[in-house]
Amino acid sequence: ETIKKSILVKLISLKHFWVIAGSEVCFERLGCFSDESPWGGTLQRPFKTLPWSPEEVNTRFLLYTNENPNNFQEITADLSTIESSNFKTGRKTRFIIHGFIDDGEESWLSDICQNLFTVESVNCICVDWSGGSRTAYSQASQNIRIVGAEVAYLVGVLQSSFSYSPSNVHVIGHSLGAHAAGEAGRRTNGTIGRITGWSKHLRPPNSLFNALDKLVTFGLNQCFPCPSEGCPQMGHYADRFRGRTSAEGQVFYLNTGDASNFARWRYKVNVTLSGKKVTGHVLVSLFGDKGNSRQYDIFKGTLKPDETVSNEFDSDVEVGDLQKVKFLWYNNVINLTLPKVGASKITVERNDGAV
Repeated sequence: ETIKKSILVKLISLKHFWVIAGSEVCFERLGCFSDESPWGGTLQRPFKTLPWSPEEVNTRFLLYTNENPNNFQEITADLSTIESSNFKTGRKTRFIIHGFIDDGEESWLSDICQNLFTVESVNCICVDWSGGSRTAYSQASQNIRIVGAEVAYLVGVLQSSFSYSPSNVHVIGHSLGAHAAGEAGRRTNGTIGRITGWSKHLRPPNSLFNALDKLVTFGLNQCFPCPSEGCPQMGHYADRFRGRTSAEGQVFYLNTGDASNFARWRYKVNVTLSGKKVTGHVLVSLFGDKGNSRQYDIFKGTLKPDETVSNEFDSDVEVGDLQKVKFLWYNNVINLTLPKVGASKITVERNDGAV
């Protein structure tokens, strides 16, 4: 049942916009939604708009698990749909919410689930709200309130009927889906274990000038190695670093690859040269118990015996405990004396400071 009531109706002049103030709409399961600030009547949202009904938004929960990684089971807050599904209360649950114009059955959502299945057993729920996302952006940004409320309602059902703790829930949102994730967190009074929101647009820090010296240091690769407690990771394993990034006003510098797989592992290599003095290039590759790296440039220029050259590089492979280092050198100049160049000593330092 939908109840719409007018609290106060009047026209307000706001920076050349005319808006109608003071309405709310109520739904039986989800409660009431007002068009008051911050949802309307602000400089960012001058027009007052209410969300559509739950039936129009049509939020759907598409469950993938390790047992059904390729085909979803649609569940609802109806207990019978959950009980007959592969939902397991002994696992964490990760909701994935798409954004504006998108669709919960798009392959990128289920791809995230399938990647998760390679590292954990998990309930992975793709949230489809295409009924409310494929409209004007101003309306879609209101409809996410319904989506967040539906997620919160389902989390409440899991808690009350299956004794499933909200602390085991992780809500992941893209674009407007991130707004829905935040609304779900607000409606569950902050009991949801983790919320992750992302967009393809990254904003620079507000205090850019205060962070400028650190930014220059980062740009010059002068932030190696990580501190003794390690560098916090991004992404899936970020919750292993609770409390380490909670201080206000922190500035983060991200070091990732430009293509999948995005993880990178930084190494610093020092090479003490031996042999003849020549002009050329020095490269190394690393071999470890977890994998082998490709060849990376360490130095280019005049190679002098007993001189130590060094460089840092970001490997797309974590080699683990080092077992072997391969040293190579070459030049592009014909030298009839056939000079020999070697390495009398090579040290490798990982980003955790281990040598």
